Amino acid sequence: MPDLLTTMAAYADSSSWAVWGPDPHPRAEFTKDSDLSFPPDHVAHGLVHADVLLVALNPGIAAAGHVRTPWHNFHAGPRHRDHSLAEACRGTRLWGAYMTDVHPDITEGDSTRVSTGADLVRAAVESLARQIELLGARDPVIVALGHSSDPSPRNASTYRRLMNHVDVLAQVGVTPERIVGVYHYSPTAVGHYKHEPGERVEQRYRAHVHRRLAEAGLAELLTPNVADGAPGGREGGTP
Repeated sequence: MPDLLTTMAAYADSSSWAVWGPDPHPRAEFTKDSDLSFPPDHVAHGLVHADVLLVALNPGIAAAGHVRTPWHNFHAGPRHRDHSLAEACRGTRLWGAYMTDVHPDITEGDSTRVSTGADLVRAAVESLARQIELLGARDPVIVALGHSSDPSPRNASTYRRLMNHVDVLAQVGVTPERIVGVYHYSPTAVGHYKHEPGERVEQRYRAHVHRRLAEAGLAELLTPNVADGAPGGREGGTP
């Protein structure tokens, strides 16, 4: 079984995996008071995989101020609402997915201020493609954290940046139908999914992500891999 933590170690300062807290298979819902730390490597090793990638736009201000430890990204705590992302992944095949940003070197809280220059974006997508190749992913699903259906060049969303350079991703086996856009979980995007079912914001975000995946014909990602006994898909990565 491949050791993906070692394989992707060069990206440990900017990327991470969709695993939070000490419990490898959490049953309790994630809230702002949950332990959102990245688990020890011996726990994470059996959970991480390359079947799904969660890709955001860039590190926000809150994440930039977080203590930098290996795989710290997306584990900043309640200020950045990372517990909402954890809750969306809990008990599904999103758990253990590889997580990264399109522009890991641009720290900006306002996504509309992240340049949409074609050369910059294409270089960033090419870097993402290299990571997918390094992961050894076959036919992976990319969940783009940041979605807008506006096709104009002014559209700064993660989803649109990926789709505008889908030819690059096609070279590593990612087809357009395997790229799913969802709204970001940050406080500024809460209004986009306020009508989803749930009493708390993290419950509504979970409902939003699950609905989008089901609509994309990817409902199989919403159930744990019972054969492996893990909610994050095939243990240890794509065989």
